[in-house]
Amino acid sequence: SKNWFSQSGAIAALVLLLTLPFPPGAAEAISPNAAVSNAAVVTQSVTCQPTSITRPQPTLPKGFTEQILYSGCLNQPTAISFNKNKTRVFVAEKGGRVWNCDLSYPTCLLFGDLSGKVCNDSDRGLLGLAVDPQNDGKVYVLYTTPPATGACSGNVLTHGQLSLLTGTGETKILPAATSGNQTWCFFYTSHSIGGLVFGSDNKTLYVSAGDGASFNQVDYGQLDNACGDGTNLPQGAFRSQGVSPYSDG
Repeated sequence: SKNWFSQSGAIAALVLLLTLPFPPGAAEAISPNAAVSNAAVVTQSVTCQPTSITRPQPTLPKGFTEQILYSGCLNQPTAISFNKNKTRVFVAEKGGRVWNCDLSYPTCLLFGDLSGKVCNDSDRGLLGLAVDPQNDGKVYVLYTTPPATGACSGNVLTHGQLSLLTGTGETKILPAATSGNQTWCFFYTSHSIGGLVFGSDNKTLYVSAGDGASFNQVDYGQLDNACGDGTNLPQGAFRSQGVSPYSDG
């Protein structure tokens, strides 16, 4: 849209930060509300260093320019979201940290640190980020949670978490902190949690997730029953064709 292209200079530069491709799954509309849970609120800042570009300059589409805004300070960034006035950008790191970065000066403030709650393994991690268009102090995040026991590595049972971050901590939305049920279920190291985006009404938050199926071979539900599908359909990759008990796909 015209609005998107008006931000192309900043977006073209910031997209360079996103080194890990994570395709979103199908969208699910959520009305955010839940109870506040404990979260780390840390005051920390980092000043990014200017960089000299030694690689060949890219050939950009007409009307686009490239500017390196942040260098040497962010670790595996996966998602970005601008504030309403486009003066700051929030950046999610795969390992669980969220930074609030100034677009006029290369300084980022740590907005939230969920490192101890995120399963950071292969394609798993903190992958979704969306700033409330009506309130810069409310940042929604989507991440993979670790297994109940053992290390978060390889094919293990993990789940997804949608949360709201504010200056006072984390509010778990789906599932809520008081819920005994998990909304998403993933067994493999990819096809897990997805991305976040607000709708054009600036009120509806869309949440996406992978199908939880194996990405190494055709998976129609015959490989495992880790998520308890049993004989109920859909299974495996077919979860993306319907509404599964776990909202996968």
